[in-house]
Amino acid sequence: MNQVQATMLINYIRKLMIGLAEKVESHDLAKGLCHVIDLSQSVVAVVYQISEEVNRMKIHVKHEVKRIHRSFGVISMEPPQALIKPYLDHQEWKFLAYSVALGEVDRLDDLVLSHHECDLAKWLKAGGEQMIPESVGESFHAAHQKIHELSHNVIGYANSCQPEKVLNLLHDMEAA
Repeated sequence: MNQVQATMLINYIRKLMIGLAEKVESHDLAKGLCHVIDLSQSVVAVVYQISEEVNRMKIHVKHEVKRIHRSFGVISMEPPQALIKPYLDHQEWKFLAYSVALGEVDRLDDLVLSHHECDLAKWLKAGGEQMIPESVGESFHAAHQKIHELSHNVIGYANSCQPEKVLNLLHDMEAA
């Protein structure tokens, strides 16, 4: 169901609720039901906005990978797969976190929330650490930890039915 269909369905439900409230001649009931419908409409809008933002991020990552390949192609070199694969793996991990938060997939067990146990952490322990320049090592690790903390919060907000807070975290994760 797309956002337009969801909005039309919510408006149809609003008309039904108002009709029911009018049958029992209760203005307060109609007002209360409309308030609930308005909240539902807001939640639907936020969820669709988050979904669109996740899709935008996926497209951005694809373009970024193509840019990296083109950059290495200009200097007639093959891009270092040892660096690109961990980057792509962690991007997939972020998308899984958002998909779980949006209820698109029910794979919370597949989502490693600890920054010490994820695939990137395993790669770092297996020698990837030496590929990170010492000058950016500290900020790299801080960003990695921040992304995992934010994803933990995303799941928490999703589980407590607070999608409006998920969108802010989405932008924070991208910034990290």
